[in-house]
Amino acid sequence: MADEPIDKCKRQLRDDLADVIAALEFATSAVRTYASAGDILPYVVSQAELRNVITAFRAVRLGDSNILFQSLYVQAWSAFELFIRALVVSYVEEVSLRRSDFASLDKSKLIERNFFHTGVALQQIFDNRSNTTIDFYSIARNIGTAIPGSDKVTLNAGTFCMFLGGPSVHGIEEALKRIGFKDFDWDEIGRAKAVQNAFGARKVRETKTLVTNFLRDAEKSRNNIVHRGEAIQSIAETDIRECVAAFNAIGDALAEFLKKRI
Repeated sequence: MADEPIDKCKRQLRDDLADVIAALEFATSAVRTYASAGDILPYVVSQAELRNVITAFRAVRLGDSNILFQSLYVQAWSAFELFIRALVVSYVEEVSLRRSDFASLDKSKLIERNFFHTGVALQQIFDNRSNTTIDFYSIARNIGTAIPGSDKVTLNAGTFCMFLGGPSVHGIEEALKRIGFKDFDWDEIGRAKAVQNAFGARKVRETKTLVTNFLRDAEKSRNNIVHRGEAIQSIAETDIRECVAAFNAIGDALAEFLKKRI
């Protein structure tokens, strides 16, 4: 199917965020069980194997649950970051699947971007700072197909996300700019019903404001956790559930926005 790459991105995001929730459920259950382990012990005193399991569990020091929640928050952010990168590549792949001739890709504003991002990739030949594996021979071969009159241009889709920042407001705008959307209107996200439901809003502009504020706050929280700045970020179970719901809704809206414009 022509829309497979972007749909695959959506499925991967849902799966990755579902893993975060599954880990959250396990962590919160473990904390509750730990607190009740002493009450369970009398009921298993005659069962040596089970008694040893409970005793060993009680001996483990769980520590501050906030650390667990911080880790899961960063994992959710990372899943969304991976999604944005994959979405950029998938959009380029989908456009190429439908219209691979030079004229069509040039009209889609991908030819010049392809040259630019291919150039960035080629610059890593002596010192690869991208943390990705680059097949220099492949991208050099592909760039030769991007000439006027070519009926089959092979874009270097993977280079479009090279050195892309995190999924902040600016990061998402930069990601969309790379694939031809220079001035992204966040109203496109604000009018998505799933996003409105996730943020408990009804009006487009209200939802847009809530989304951009959420992304700014999420970026700040993630940075406070990772870089351990002066403001050590406290994360609650509800924070993780809310950010997972928000990332799912925003991700779906971004994917649908791009699918409609292929």
